[in-house]
Amino acid sequence: MDRTFDAYGEDGIRRFFDRVRETGLREHGFPRVSANLAILIAHGYRTSLFSLMVEMMDFCCREIPRTSRAGNDFSVKEIVFALLELERAKLLPRAQTEAWRRSLAGIDPYACYQVIAPAPDKRVGNWAAFNAAGEWMRQYAGLCDATDFLNLQLASQLLSFDANGMYRDPHEPMLYDVMARVQLAVLLHFGYHGRHADALRQVLRRGIPLTLRMQSVTGELPYGGRSNQFLYNEAALAAYFEWSAAELAATGDTDGAGQCKAAAQLAVREVERMLERAVRTHVKNQYPARSGIGCEKYAYFDKYMVTLASNLYLAWLFTDEDIVPTAAPASQGGYAAETSPHFHKVFLNRDGYFLEFDLHADPQYDGSGLGRIHRRGIPSPLILSCPFPGADAHYGIEPPNAEPFAIGGARIVHENGEKQLLSGAAYGVYSLQSATKDGVRLLCRIGDTSVTETYTVTEEGVTVTVSADSPVAILFPVFRFDGQTETEITASAQTITVRLDGYVCRYRTDGCFERGGEIGNRNGRYVCYRASGENCVRLFIHAEQE
Repeated sequence: MDRTFDAYGEDGIRRFFDRVRETGLREHGFPRVSANLAILIAHGYRTSLFSLMVEMMDFCCREIPRTSRAGNDFSVKEIVFALLELERAKLLPRAQTEAWRRSLAGIDPYACYQVIAPAPDKRVGNWAAFNAAGEWMRQYAGLCDATDFLNLQLASQLLSFDANGMYRDPHEPMLYDVMARVQLAVLLHFGYHGRHADALRQVLRRGIPLTLRMQSVTGELPYGGRSNQFLYNEAALAAYFEWSAAELAATGDTDGAGQCKAAAQLAVREVERMLERAVRTHVKNQYPARSGIGCEKYAYFDKYMVTLASNLYLAWLFTDEDIVPTAAPASQGGYAAETSPHFHKVFLNRDGYFLEFDLHADPQYDGSGLGRIHRRGIPSPLILSCPFPGADAHYGIEPPNAEPFAIGGARIVHENGEKQLLSGAAYGVYSLQSATKDGVRLLCRIGDTSVTETYTVTEEGVTVTVSADSPVAILFPVFRFDGQTETEITASAQTITVRLDGYVCRYRTDGCFERGGEIGNRNGRYVCYRASGENCVRLFIHAEQE
């Protein structure tokens, strides 16, 4: 948490406060900064900012109750956490904290929050999970009776879970599956035992096994949809696994608890690695923090950098230090896993490699096909960490892509004497044929042609085989630029080598490589390549440290 604030600095926090005082409270980034600063000071960090923190907390406690919406769905829980931590540390006169309590007790949830279910049987999105956690924390702190509000919101929220215990926010973004679960876990951790407690605990526990298997060998959250590839993603994953570890330990499942504890530690190590970068930014690239590259318009630095601290705090709250970590499934490997059709994801973890497929990607964020190849110990974007959006991208890239893109097959067609490629990512309809620890087999229908894609993994790397009854190609990206560092790419007709900071990725084919244009995703810039053949072509990928 403390290292997160290095990215702001005292001057940055003061400038943020000045802007908010001028414009008024419009969103939840500033309350998050205020709350996390207060929590750090309560634990003996950043104490030189004590007076500033008191001003910021005073502003938030005064403005939130009288400012309708303005991101309050997210803010209230954070401010209550800060209040409780400051009271525990006894850093302020009681008159000060009592004044804040009176302000927060005056919140009318139906006026304060933006997303409220119109009826218990009507689904609403993840904001309702956040404000449910906020209202429960107000009740926990003795500031209100949230029974009626929680009966409404939680009944609605329970409608959003699939058979695997995954949370279905609109369009099923992978990040908000975990984020919503973590917010609802807050209620159970702090003793919620109301009407929906048993159902809530059951559905949150149901999600544990698949979530363990969705985690990459690098510790990362799956890609897919909104708000992905931010540093706070893995902090949310760590929080869910810490809660899961404590839950399983309470039932006597020491093995499951140990796996969850190890998975949480794996996620935190990824956060630590990202915080060690020279460029201090909230997203997994090295463009300037305020460039907008890789970010939705709402996902700006001031709001999303501090979200890392918020999620790390939850992970710390949920932590049971008595649980002994064993081995996370992500570290052990040897399996394939599938989500429900709602999330249309397939995962393969074997021999230190992790593959993630999206069979029906949202082209505003991703391309269908193979969108992730990670290898343990290798920088995530060197091979590929997430696919590429199409022309209507909903986050910043440079320059715009023509169409969605991922690793996968393509038809080679000739029109008016010119060769054209119709990719599965942009033009295909994918279906899963099989997924086992031995490999994944997909069928992609592109126009009137069925293209078969087979993916296998050994210690020697990943093999992609694409075949059809007509000429085919394999499309794949080669990493070029992360916003600060250029890779070194060398290519011939059948080999490509890309080097980055002492790591290397090698590509080979039994067809012929051809270079295309450049495309962008959240992590940076890539060069499009294709391996062309007749009715069958293979691509071999291997990454290692030099």
